[in-house]
Amino acid sequence: MEYNYYFVDKLFNKLLNNLLITMNKETPIPNIIHFVFINESFDKPFAFFHYLAIYSAYLVNKPEKIYFYHKALPFGENWEKMLEIPNLVLE
Repeated sequence: MEYNYYFVDKLFNKLLNNLLITMNKETPIPNIIHFVFINESFDKPFAFFHYLAIYSAYLVNKPEKIYFYHKALPFGENWEKMLEIPNLVLE
């Protein structure tokens, strides 16, 4: 699989900016979770194990926000369930 490194670099910069914006003196490590999907497109429905990883991160960490960085939007039943997770931000 060939990756678009420009896109990955752009995602990394966005991720870093969001991290720096949320940091302050009281909480040196913000309770924010980041997931990055660099697929050009999705030809299969969003996998259950992807949903499970994101949902379990939500349950265990109780984050202020969960950022989901993507190039293409997934689809399917698991994706629809994931959109119900509170504090989820699509970037």
